Amino acid sequence: MPRLLVYAMCQKAIIDRDETLSLISLFNGIELLPEAGQLEPSSTTAFNWSMVSCWLRTSEDDGKTFEQRLQVVFPDGSARGESILTFKMSSRIHQNTVTATEFPVGQSGEYQMRISLREVAEGRDFEIVSDYPFEVTHPS
Repeated sequence: MPRLLVYAMCQKAIIDRDETLSLISLFNGIELLPEAGQLEPSSTTAFNWSMVSCWLRTSEDDGKTFEQRLQVVFPDGSARGESILTFKMSSRIHQNTVTATEFPVGQSGEYQMRISLREVAEGRDFEIVSDYPFEVTHPS
């Protein structure tokens, strides 16, 4: 399986034509304004963000196809919002970006941006590779 080299949440990710990756404004949390008031558990807010992953090919990975799954794990432990990307390890490094314009804020506390990986083959399950913590703070 490829090895995860970089996994981060940022405002913007840029991959230029030479495959050079730039991460703009790394995130670790958001504090809601006092006028946010009472929020429903399913509330979201407008928020531009990207998740970036960089994978290093191992000798067994050459030419294999993988699926990367990103999930948002809420403070209560429930997982919602899933994004699956399929990619082939045809070069030494493979970079993925997932972008969104909203983020869930209905629960105060630490959310986990969970990344899992599996080889696209019959019967293979996703394996959790890492979690990226992101804290949502409600006004007091």
